[in-house]
Amino acid sequence: MKNYLKFLLVLSLVFSFAFLFAQEETSGDEKFQQLLEEEDVGTEAVEEATVEEEGGFLDKITDIAEEGEEEAIVEEVADVDTWGIKAYVNVGAVEPWGDPGTGQFFDMGFHFGGGAIVKLSSFVDLPAVLDPLNVEGVVSYTSFAQKDDGDGTATVIGVGITPRYDVSDLVFDALGVEPVVGIFGLLGLRYNYHSWDSFLGLEDESASSFGLDIGAGVKYNINESVGLDLRFTQGLYGMTEIDTYDDYDHSENGFLLGVTFKIQ
Repeated sequence: MKNYLKFLLVLSLVFSFAFLFAQEETSGDEKFQQLLEEEDVGTEAVEEATVEEEGGFLDKITDIAEEGEEEAIVEEVADVDTWGIKAYVNVGAVEPWGDPGTGQFFDMGFHFGGGAIVKLSSFVDLPAVLDPLNVEGVVSYTSFAQKDDGDGTATVIGVGITPRYDVSDLVFDALGVEPVVGIFGLLGLRYNYHSWDSFLGLEDESASSFGLDIGAGVKYNINESVGLDLRFTQGLYGMTEIDTYDDYDHSENGFLLGVTFKIQ
């Protein structure tokens, strides 16, 4: 009987240990499975974060590239025709008109002038259609020799303010390129001081005239700093009275070659 009780006690202990062991094993498997699931979740989170980070990085690269392209375009556009003031000199032949007047008594004269051309849109905001509008300020000297090999000379010193519209620049500016050749029109005002030397008593006379300068021309830009232009101009002036010739008149046509130098 005692042996039977001992046997039952031992058997119950064995079952108890087996049950506890089974419970621990099941709990360990569940914990292991939970760890695996947490690891999977963590891996997915890391992968998603990595994808988001890579996507954000690529977006940043794309944004930087686009900003760089925009800056390059802005710089390229800014480099087009970016001048404000040009120095200007011209020389040429001037045919006088007026009968009685300079055209009656004097041959074709020699003209020299100099001044500046100002691009208005570099200093004030203008509509696109007025962007090619420039203003020339020029001081000129013209000397005429008396006809028939006479000793007399007539001198005209002029000061002019002339708006100049570079027609072709309107097209080139729209295309965003620097114009190499072009055409322009002129319409301005000029004041002239007239004097004579060794001519029929007019050496003691002086007079002034005021009127319009009208013209047109073609230009060629050698580079971004230096350019040439060839123009035809017509000056229509009204003169003050001269004692010797009450109805003395002066007007002129000019064929002038000019050179421009960029200042700013």
